[in-house]
Amino acid sequence: MTPFFIADRNRKYTNFTAKIITILISIITIIGLITYRIRETNETTKPQPEVVNPAMVAVTALGRIEPEGEVIQVFPPASTESARIQQLWVKQGDWVKAGQALAMLDNYPRRLAAVKTAQEDVKVAQAQLMQVQAGAKQGDLQAQQAEIARLVAELQNAQVEESRYRSLYTEGAISASQYDRQRLQMQAAQRQVNQARASLNSLAEVRPVDVHLYQAQIRQARAKVVQAQAELDLSVVRSPRSGQILKVHTFPGEMVGSQGILNLGNTTQMVVVAEIYETDIHKVRFGQIATITSPSLSQPLSGTISQLGLEISKPNVSDINSSTNIDTRVMEVRIRLNPESSRIVAAMTNLNVDVSIGLEQ
Repeated sequence: MTPFFIADRNRKYTNFTAKIITILISIITIIGLITYRIRETNETTKPQPEVVNPAMVAVTALGRIEPEGEVIQVFPPASTESARIQQLWVKQGDWVKAGQALAMLDNYPRRLAAVKTAQEDVKVAQAQLMQVQAGAKQGDLQAQQAEIARLVAELQNAQVEESRYRSLYTEGAISASQYDRQRLQMQAAQRQVNQARASLNSLAEVRPVDVHLYQAQIRQARAKVVQAQAELDLSVVRSPRSGQILKVHTFPGEMVGSQGILNLGNTTQMVVVAEIYETDIHKVRFGQIATITSPSLSQPLSGTISQLGLEISKPNVSDINSSTNIDTRVMEVRIRLNPESSRIVAAMTNLNVDVSIGLEQ
């Protein structure tokens, strides 16, 4: 009996221990779940740290190099008819001053002849005025005076005859008609003398109206000289400002085309025209430092922003390696290169470059 009792007691003890272990495991599991839920709730309510994007330190853009004041295309005056170059007095690389003659058009000889003709017309008008102011020729005056003397002699003879006929008529020796005929002859002689004397006075007189007429003709002739000279000046193409000849497009014997005669620029000071995306415009300020690079340059260039554009437009400088939307809009910003950088690119007008404009942190 005793062994059975001991075995039964051991079996009961084992069952009790298993139940205790099961209960403990359940309690531990419940406590773990509760702890996990509490921790999850706390993490959910905890404020998340803000993600800080790295600040932009520079604005990048494409650009091109050109002389300060832009490149000027020199054309003949707009009023000039189809122009052909007759002489070209400059070549690529030459330095010229403002107003210096660059080329002569083929209409120059014809316009020069027009100037000389107008100048001769002035001389003719001046000579005519001098002639009027001098009055009639001395020979003409003497001839008229001789004519007057002859007519006066005839008048005197007619007066003598008229006096004799009047006496005869008074005595009844002749008829009234005979006397009247002689009297009319005397009166006709008197009129001829009067007309001759009036002609002499006219020859000797310098009329103000004649002087004014020829003075007006002189003024008109001089105005034509001024006009002809102005047209002649248009046949010589002059430099609009000082600078260097960058490229010659038209040579002697050629018609001036759409590119003009030549390109002119002040390469003593070079600038970079950067095309800033419209989304970056608000970040760019006057005086900011810019760095310019290009595979064609042995070293980076440096400059400062000297001018901000006033218009948004399509870009002129394209990046062949870029897939940028064709609707991109930009604003042109001018960067004045420092003296050393300007000297390096003095012969690199229109070179495409990459621009990086530093921003304040």
